[in-house]
Amino acid sequence: MTVAIGARSNDNINGRDSGQCRVFKYDDSRWVQLGQTLIGERAGDNFGYSVALSANGLMVIIGAIYNGVSPFRAGDARIFVYGGMEWIQIGGDVGGHAGGDLFGFSVAISSDGLTVAIGGTQVGTQDGTQDSGIARVYQLS
Repeated sequence: MTVAIGARSNDNINGRDSGQCRVFKYDDSRWVQLGQTLIGERAGDNFGYSVALSANGLMVIIGAIYNGVSPFRAGDARIFVYGGMEWIQIGGDVGGHAGGDLFGFSVAISSDGLTVAIGGTQVGTQDGTQDSGIARVYQLS
C-alpha cells in the first residue's frame, strides 16, 4: 500500500506556505518514505493542495493552486515518477493560463499513470463568464 500526503501550508526553504508532498509505502510493519520530500517552488505556492497516485504508487501528480508569478496565482500541477531512489519530474509544470485560475485545485491520474486530469475552479470562459471552472486532460507521451 502506498499513500501520498500533501501539506499545502508547510513552510520550508522556499518560504512560508510553499507546501510539500511526501509519499510513503507500507513495508511489512511500518511506513517508509519513498524518495525525497517534494516541495513548492516559492513562498505561497500551496504545493500539495491536491495529490493523486498511480495504481502502482510510482507516479504522483501534485497541485499548487497559488503557484505562478506571471500570471500571478494561475496555479499549476507537477508530475513525478519514482526512479528507485528519488522522485524525478516528468516534463515541465502544467500551469493555468490567467491570474487567479487556481489551476491544480483538483488532480487525478489514471491507474497506469499515462493520463492526468487537472482542474481549476476560477477559470473564466471565452464568452466572459467568470469563475466557471475547467478540467483539462493530458496524456503523457
